[in-house]
Amino acid sequence: MVKRSLEKDMAADQVDRKGFRLIVDCDRCSGPAVQRHFESAHSGSVNQYSITNCGNCGYHHCDLDTCHRCDGE
Repeated sequence: MVKRSLEKDMAADQVDRKGFRLIVDCDRCSGPAVQRHFESAHSGSVNQYSITNCGNCGYHHCDLDTCHRCDGE
């Protein structure tokens, strides 16, 4: 049991919450959009996510489990 607990702590320390950002073409207006890739730990597992936001036209796309912007559309 102690071994499991230590493995979970080690995994949480290795989560890349900051991730990295890329400039990509917006799917809506073809202008520059920021795409962010990062990791988050939920329910004992590490998940990878990406978010794309365009400052020109307001386009937003993400693969988060819950998102106030996506859920509101």
